[in-house]
Amino acid sequence: MPTDLGGLKKLQSLFLGGNLLGTKQGDDLRFLTSLNNCTDLRAVWGNYNNLKGTIPDSVTNFSTTFTLLALHENFISGAIPSRIGNLVNLEWLTLYDNMLMGRIPDSIGELSKLQLFSIAQNNISGVIPSSIGNMTSIVYFFLLGNMLEGTIPSSIGNCTRLSEVDISQNHLVGNVPEQLFGLSLLSIEAAQNNFTGPIPYRIGAIISARFYRSSGSVRQEKVTSPTEDRHLKLSYAELSQATDGFSLENKIGEGSFGVVYKGILPSSEQTVAVKVLKLQERGARKSFMAECEALRNIRHRNLIKTITCCSTLDSQGGDFKALVFEFMENGSLEKWLHAVPNETGGSETDMTLGVLQRLNIAIDVGNALEYLHHNGQTPIVHCDLKTSNVLLDSEFTAHVSDFGLAKFLMGDQASGRTENSSIGIRGTIGYVAPGTY
Repeated sequence: MPTDLGGLKKLQSLFLGGNLLGTKQGDDLRFLTSLNNCTDLRAVWGNYNNLKGTIPDSVTNFSTTFTLLALHENFISGAIPSRIGNLVNLEWLTLYDNMLMGRIPDSIGELSKLQLFSIAQNNISGVIPSSIGNMTSIVYFFLLGNMLEGTIPSSIGNCTRLSEVDISQNHLVGNVPEQLFGLSLLSIEAAQNNFTGPIPYRIGAIISARFYRSSGSVRQEKVTSPTEDRHLKLSYAELSQATDGFSLENKIGEGSFGVVYKGILPSSEQTVAVKVLKLQERGARKSFMAECEALRNIRHRNLIKTITCCSTLDSQGGDFKALVFEFMENGSLEKWLHAVPNETGGSETDMTLGVLQRLNIAIDVGNALEYLHHNGQTPIVHCDLKTSNVLLDSEFTAHVSDFGLAKFLMGDQASGRTENSSIGIRGTIGYVAPGTY
């Protein structure tokens, strides 16, 4: 990497992700120091490269406009800079899948605007600092796969926006603090630690939680309590039975992150659509969490109705995540607007919509968007609205679906500021479409 990038005085964003950058000589990150001269710098993406060396302390002197640092999946060693808290406007910090050592700096608590923090799969040791309670904007908190010790600080209860926590595969001890269960979390992963004591009975609106340790004094897997039992609870076996073992005959659609099957629930004989996440695809897990987060906060006649979600283990012991929706008899709007081949190789001729039907569908979609943007608990931008994501029921009422790329607008964003939060960036990793940042 050139070390004179600081000459680009007006530089705002540097996107280097998904390349083979790096000499593996141990000083590949020197170029970051020169960026101190870029007074308008907002984001650096250096992820998915071969960068080797340590993160220079000089990054803590970046511009006050700096909001995003993504250096995950490299060969970075050393410690997290102790003065990382100087980056007071930082919203996104991803350092996972590296070779980092040392401790989590106490100054991390000074990042009150940080929304995503991931140092997963490193060699970080020491304790989780109590200062994390000052990270009041944090949404995603990933510490899995390190060597962290001690207890979870009770101050984590101050992080009221937390949605997903993964502290699994560490050496943490003690009780899981009650304060953690008072939050409106979607998921807690705390497996493979040394926790003791009971799990609080009341776990708020948590969709999935997994806690266990091999010695058995605490063992409770897949605790589910979505909004106080409002949703039906279904096991992997029940979903498999409903879809005839997820057979191809029941497959009705497929997207980037999931396959959709038609199923009949054995307990109620209700016809449903089961979206099974393709967890081997990068981004599928975050898509699942984003969709759960969105769907638990919305309710409107023109939005797809969620029956339940399932996060458990499959018959082979692997992770399994699925969403169960109300079945839409007339499928997607796409197949009604665009001719599809029939069994003889020709085009379907009876898949037509009248002018009035088209108008009503457009009104339905408009009503759904108005609700998402203005009338929900938190304004939501769908980010992936297209005809294949508009489903039609038996009466041709339109229902907007697929919230895997949904973006929540918080604080000033919802008030109309044009400066988008960096955590809302969507699309291919390493590439940001024009206008999204």
